Amino acid sequence: MPKIVESVTRRYQPIAEALADLVNKVATLLPKRRARKLHVGLYGYSRGVGRVKLPRAIPFTAALYSLGLPPEIFGASALSHLGEKDWKMLEDVYKNILFDLKCAASYFSWDTFEALLSKKLIKRTLAKSLKHDLEFLSENLCVKVGPTNYEQKKHSLLSTLFVHALINENLSEAKLYLMEMAKTRRFLG
Repeated sequence: MPKIVESVTRRYQPIAEALADLVNKVATLLPKRRARKLHVGLYGYSRGVGRVKLPRAIPFTAALYSLGLPPEIFGASALSHLGEKDWKMLEDVYKNILFDLKCAASYFSWDTFEALLSKKLIKRTLAKSLKHDLEFLSENLCVKVGPTNYEQKKHSLLSTLFVHALINENLSEAKLYLMEMAKTRRFLG
């Protein structure tokens, strides 16, 4: 199992690092949930990946879903090297892996992805890596990438509107889209 985790981490980490600035910008637009006690010492934990700082888990995930880039898909192609025995072990440990990947992939927004790419908010190398992960999900695990029902299509449209509001620095409108997307998917992050 450590070999699988290490392999996925090697693919996931560069993607998270490359998106850090954008994720941090979006996270500042999210509502604050509650005041948190600072963690220090042995019980503290890092909120970064590699060389970058990232927001806590909920704002991190909310930001990525709002950008149409669910984080569960990052690094998925690292699973391509798994043999039957390793895949069985992974499914024994993570029983709902395929279900979770299908749910996450249905919130991927191709239109938002293209908008982020065309406005150079994501680099071509990152886009290539993400496309590789998406192809693996689609071709090897039969996971449909993109919206499959009305709510997910609505989310995709809101995500595209959100990115355009963000690009145009219309932050009050962007915040409204963030909240509407959270209501549509029934979770913040």
